[in-house]
Amino acid sequence: MILLNQGGNIVNDKLFYNCNLRKSYNNWEKDAAFLVKDGRIVATGDKSSLLATWGDLPKINLNGKTVTAGFNDSHLHLYQLGKDIQALDLSDIKTLNELQAKLSNWAETTDDNFLRAIRLHDQNLPGGKLPDRDILDSLVADRPLVITRACYHAVSLNSKALQLAGINKETEAPESGRIGRFKDGRPNGRLYDSAIKLFENSLPEPEPESIADTIASAGEKLIAEGITSIGTDDLTAVNRPDLMLAAYNMLIKSENNSPRLWLQQRVNSVKEIRWLQENSCQTKNGDFWVLHGPLKIMLDGSLGAKTAALSRPYSGSNSNYGDLLLSEDKLITLLNTAARHNFTAAIHVIGDRALDTALNAMERASENGFKINESLLIHCQITREEQLARLGKLKMNLAIQPAFVATDWSFVEDYIEKELVRNSYAWKSLINSGACLAGSSDAPIEPTNPLWGIQTAITRQDKEAKPAAGWRPAEKLELDRAWDLFTRAGAVLSGESHYKGNLKPGQLADFVVLSENPCNIPAEKISNLEIEATYQHGVKVYSASSSI
Repeated sequence: MILLNQGGNIVNDKLFYNCNLRKSYNNWEKDAAFLVKDGRIVATGDKSSLLATWGDLPKINLNGKTVTAGFNDSHLHLYQLGKDIQALDLSDIKTLNELQAKLSNWAETTDDNFLRAIRLHDQNLPGGKLPDRDILDSLVADRPLVITRACYHAVSLNSKALQLAGINKETEAPESGRIGRFKDGRPNGRLYDSAIKLFENSLPEPEPESIADTIASAGEKLIAEGITSIGTDDLTAVNRPDLMLAAYNMLIKSENNSPRLWLQQRVNSVKEIRWLQENSCQTKNGDFWVLHGPLKIMLDGSLGAKTAALSRPYSGSNSNYGDLLLSEDKLITLLNTAARHNFTAAIHVIGDRALDTALNAMERASENGFKINESLLIHCQITREEQLARLGKLKMNLAIQPAFVATDWSFVEDYIEKELVRNSYAWKSLINSGACLAGSSDAPIEPTNPLWGIQTAITRQDKEAKPAAGWRPAEKLELDRAWDLFTRAGAVLSGESHYKGNLKPGQLADFVVLSENPCNIPAEKISNLEIEATYQHGVKVYSASSSI
């Protein structure tokens, strides 16, 4: 990690000069310099003035490059991101024939005992569904195969994988989950939401060292992309949360470079909340490397899997309103328990019916001490007009994913009624209403590159620059507002904006050096910017070259 002296301070007093500096929202300075002492920004200003005052300190010439605060991805899944480095990526699949060819070729060339493929967009396949067990058995019959949908809320297993998990005709789905079945009641291989755990729990339990290695590989990738802070939801990604907590500590104590971690701690029961309380995991416990955050509560599924909870049925169905994973009363019980044990909450809501349930429960729980203004909603994609106003009135914190627009725009109007589409993915309207939005990737669901997230917030286009004017262009954000989503805003959500997120005196010296000034290039080119270097506490933790 980063070297400290005997007094606990960072050994890196330096003057950085000759740069274009973004200090905060709409606050840029050309020909700038900034002084770092003990890992924090001490002074910023004109390079001539700072060189005259501090020129005897070690200096780094930034050669006219642009410097901004390090990026903050407010919601992703670090462990899953690390695991996926070794899985087969199916995000490019457009047809069933392509899927069959890619899986068959892969199975023939690998001798792994267990095959895992990821990020399949099933809307391109027959019936718009994941392939069932019979199709998978025709491709791989000799060992377990699991395919994860792009949203990670649905998987498809072949018969070997179902057998490994002990899932059969008599198996009951857990609360907050669903098992897909053929007409005769046999499992068809498709599992949704918490039912996925039936399979995951059958896998061998990893050691903390193995978990730490997995998240370290993901952390190195993020650092190289300029991401110095993240909110991560991993605690139940393995069967025992104590193993994940041990792995976090191993990571931070190791020599691996890692973003600062804000832990979003997933729970589904009062028992799990009490375990966190007994293990001193209350919100705000920790430090600026590992900070325990809110309880993460899943309230519905995903739009792509047609499990997000809607107030109106999905198009083409009179009965599918999606899956509400918890009743309002159970959610209130969890929130009341959270308040008693000094936790805030981060609630997963994608559909408008889930949003109604979350807001009703939060407001009722606030009567018993639950802190709405310190909690947040994650995703908040499908919204009605009156909900936008309600979110603004509450000044709700929201962790959104601008890149979802690029992925979803091509099918969302086919999935839900036009009336629901009209006020959805409404980033600008939400900001104007008074809500506080922070950007995230939800990786590995979307690419981790924060510059892609910023670009999509501005253009609302996919990688082929479609639609030409952007999808629902009235919701486009201007550059500096989009940049704030992925820098300062994440620190606001985690309650850390007083010491990180901008480059002003007193703030942590977490910053990135960019190849060009984003103000001087077309918005559709922003994701092509290169990260020249990443610094944490004023110490270089990544460099694309030796010159900076």
